Amino acid sequence: MDNYICINGKKTPLSTDQIKKLGFSVDSKLEKFVKHVRVGERLYLPGKIIEDFGMKFKILGYSHDVSAETYNSHGTVTLMCLNAPPHWMCANSCPGGWEDSDARMWLNNDHFRTLPVGLQELIRPTIRKSTDAEGNYHTTTDFLFLPTESELFGSAIYSACECGSRYPVFCTSKDRILTDDNGNRCNWWTSSAYAGSESGFVLVNTNGIVNSSHASNVILAPFCFQLS
Repeated sequence: MDNYICINGKKTPLSTDQIKKLGFSVDSKLEKFVKHVRVGERLYLPGKIIEDFGMKFKILGYSHDVSAETYNSHGTVTLMCLNAPPHWMCANSCPGGWEDSDARMWLNNDHFRTLPVGLQELIRPTIRKSTDAEGNYHTTTDFLFLPTESELFGSAIYSACECGSRYPVFCTSKDRILTDDNGNRCNWWTSSAYAGSESGFVLVNTNGIVNSSHASNVILAPFCFQLS
């Protein structure tokens, strides 16, 4: 059901946050969805796109990511924002890979604060693993993150070693193609550092195929998050 206010016979749509500020209790689509997840009900299959808070979110998988609150993946669901803005990974070198990246700092601080309050309250901290250019593993706790190369392709191709298992929705190159608001195909970042280079990161190109680029380049950063 759409939320709106009617003034002089004209309907004006209201967001969930606006409805709550008026003193009404209303659950957003994601709030209703996560309530089902909490009781073990998988309301939608991976790949389903949910539109809420003025954005589009794609379900990547259930019980994949580890909650920083429960220290296990049971009862979690991971989503990707399909309306994410572009950003650079790192202005210069990034010895620690994702852990040291400008993109990680930006997503979990400045960009997180721009999200609707209702969405911020739903997103739970996630324990993430990533690898640097030398193949060292790093563990971080993130609200917003980017998937690793292995989570997208099932193996390490340009990164130094495998890190994580593939999300079930990324079986083919077509599944990995992302577009901007105008329907143009985009390159997009992963959180995997390019093997042997502290200034390179792995990306997914416009055909959904693995590639790499200098970390200072500005391309799409389709952030993911975990609900539980």
